[in-house]
Amino acid sequence: MSLKKNLANIITVSRILFSFLMLVFPVFSVSFWVFYSLAGLSDFLDGIIARILKAESKIGAILDSIADLVFFVIIAFLLLSKVSLPLWMIISISAIALIRIIAYLIGFIKYKGFISIHTYLNKFIGLCLFLSPILFYFWGLGITGIVLISIAAVSSLEEMLIDITSKQVELDRKGLFIK
Repeated sequence: MSLKKNLANIITVSRILFSFLMLVFPVFSVSFWVFYSLAGLSDFLDGIIARILKAESKIGAILDSIADLVFFVIIAFLLLSKVSLPLWMIISISAIALIRIIAYLIGFIKYKGFISIHTYLNKFIGLCLFLSPILFYFWGLGITGIVLISIAAVSSLEEMLIDITSKQVELDRKGLFIK
């Protein structure tokens, strides 16, 4: 296939590389922020480029979800090594993770593959999680945690309900009540 057809997927895969490179540098160092920013930029650009080049694909959507997961797991690992979370946040985050895992299992069993739906809420929580270090700086841990946990909980429940109620895979479904 041509570069034009694969450019969006290359950008998506670069997010995985940038995420792993963040592990090499001290958290919050200039190098860390460079790779953090490049990962965020790649997340923003891959979908736009895929649409512009008319190169959207199921494999691209799956790669995007995997790249997002890798990025957020690495960020969570790095940030949790620097910030001590209160018990209520740990319980809330664990509950949301459990809901996500159940949604992924439902999708896997129902559709025989990894399914992660690109709803507006999933995209919004992804943006909020990406901005979380900035939100933390301005709002502190408590308010940032409440906002992120609330959005993530609704987003996770929405995805699980879509997986349960859908008759076919709709990776680009916009929401539970929006097709």
